[in-house]
Amino acid sequence: MRVLIPLILLAVLLFSCTPRGETKVQIPPTLRADSVPKPFVGKILLGTDGGIPFKYYPERDRVVFPLLYAGFVYYKNRTLGFGKYKITLPLELWRILKHRLVFPNYTVLKTDSGYEIDSSKGNVRVELYTDRFLRPLKAEICDQSGCFEVSYRGSLVDIKAYGVDIYFYVPKGAQEQSQPQRGG
Repeated sequence: MRVLIPLILLAVLLFSCTPRGETKVQIPPTLRADSVPKPFVGKILLGTDGGIPFKYYPERDRVVFPLLYAGFVYYKNRTLGFGKYKITLPLELWRILKHRLVFPNYTVLKTDSGYEIDSSKGNVRVELYTDRFLRPLKAEICDQSGCFEVSYRGSLVDIKAYGVDIYFYVPKGAQEQSQPQRGG
């Protein structure tokens, strides 16, 4: 009996420790690239004013800006433009803003603070870092033209591309607008 208790404690200790390395984790729909969100609203934070509001329709990859900004701000074919400046993104903007970055072929590594999820599709490679509750913290998105860094802090999304930071405010929860109901 005295030998049995230390063996049981040793077995519990060995099986309770999770080794670092590849891990099986259920990826939630909020991170999966095949999960298209409903239309949502947000703002591009520029200068000291309230920002440039927009409404995003992910299903068609279309962004609508107020008429006041026509000709100054645009988004088309994964290219975001501000006047004469433009940035072509490796993925659709909605995937970045709503952190839908995990493609079907992925690997998960356990880190000290959470998880590192590596996935790719075609020539696009994504490294997504999350906390232990699978909430996105940062991502690195690369294609043949280079890499972009994305930081997630609550409703604030910071995209670093070509030495420029672009800040987006995408409120959590209430930002997703359901499709209008048609009465009959």
